[in-house]
Amino acid sequence: MKRLLAFLVALLLTAPAGAAQVTVAQEIEVGRAGAAQFEKGVRLLGGEPLARIQRIGQRVAAATGRTDLPFTFKLVDAPEVNAISFPGGFIYVYRGFMDANPSDDELAGTLGHEVAHVVQRHVLRSQLMLNMQRRAFGRNDAAMRMMQG
Repeated sequence: MKRLLAFLVALLLTAPAGAAQVTVAQEIEVGRAGAAQFEKGVRLLGGEPLARIQRIGQRVAAATGRTDLPFTFKLVDAPEVNAISFPGGFIYVYRGFMDANPSDDELAGTLGHEVAHVVQRHVLRSQLMLNMQRRAFGRNDAAMRMMQG
């Protein structure tokens, strides 16, 4: 129990700082690698829906001030109503979302949500926490499940 408490305190004190220690170049490389792996398992689409996503997405991304990230927006050929992001600005919208015919404002809201994940480095923080868990508990699946809730 003491080990768990020590881990939680360390996690609270270092997780945000850990993400801050990752350089922009590292952030982009992590995201690029994740996006490449993701793209191996999906089919991407083009056309007007993609052009619309890119046009609105770039406007949303420009409002963040993170000009150091190469925000890219792609359309995934999948029926789910979903959008996901990877570190470094790699963002994917699923066809199912676009099939619902969102207004420009609704699309901007969804893209803004994903852009915020990137800007706030949520995935990097999650990965840092997972790495800390693994260091503290090894690869013990029972301990990992306990830590993840």
